[in-house]
Amino acid sequence: GIIEVCKCWKKVLEAVPNAQLYVMGSEKLYENVQLGKYGVARSDFENQFMPYVTDQDGSVIPSVHFLGLVNEEKLDYFQKASVGIINPSGCHETFGMGIVEMGIAELPVVTSTSNGYYDTVISGTTGYICTDVNDLSDKIIYLLKHPDKNKEMGENGKKNAMRFSPDIIIPQWKKLIEDVYNDHLGFL
Repeated sequence: GIIEVCKCWKKVLEAVPNAQLYVMGSEKLYENVQLGKYGVARSDFENQFMPYVTDQDGSVIPSVHFLGLVNEEKLDYFQKASVGIINPSGCHETFGMGIVEMGIAELPVVTSTSNGYYDTVISGTTGYICTDVNDLSDKIIYLLKHPDKNKEMGENGKKNAMRFSPDIIIPQWKKLIEDVYNDHLGFL
């Protein structure tokens, strides 16, 4: 989803000049790869998104910060942020645990129309599910410019994230597995 985020970033900056983009992750998370010039992804992949967030000299613009792989400090970044953007391409995701983590930190989430995001984001209540890059940038801008709505969605996100706490979700999974094993699924 980095391509989509970078594509919309300059539009966000035009509307909210003091906005900052902190990008967590690296292609090294998934495989042992030789990273490109910017240390984010393979050179061929960096060439697809870096032009959107660099100046004419090829330097990363000051509002963009590539953090690489983060661990314990992830929650600190979430708590200081205003909007969480998670993989708006939807590629390689099923559930989107990051959405739950952002919800716990009361961070409204903006993402795409794919995979399990419909289970973790209640569009218009805990964040926004967007249809394209323009929608993505518009929703980010809206949340940055409307702090009351941002706060409300963040609080709703925390409540929604609690549905996935181990105390709640594990008994549901246990019952489902037992019902499958015992051939007692009620909807068949």
